[in-house]
Amino acid sequence: AVFSDGWFHTGDLGSIDGDGFLTIVGRKKEIIVTAGGKNVAPELLEDRLRAHPLISQAMAVGDQQPFIASLITIDPEAFPGWKER
Repeated sequence: AVFSDGWFHTGDLGSIDGDGFLTIVGRKKEIIVTAGGKNVAPELLEDRLRAHPLISQAMAVGDQQPFIASLITIDPEAFPGWKER
């Protein structure tokens, strides 16, 4: 993932609705290749992250980067009950 022309290029496909919200609809390719040449299947990482009750969305990024990172969103409805535990 890289910034170019004001956009964060992740390799994902998406659409922007009339209100300016982005919806991810797929990937240009299913394998991330790190700067070191390692092939990583992002779906496996994302599925494990989304299995956590607090995470509603997860996206692995890192094509041509030295490491893999994840962008995640917290489920706002699950958080209050979890923090009380």
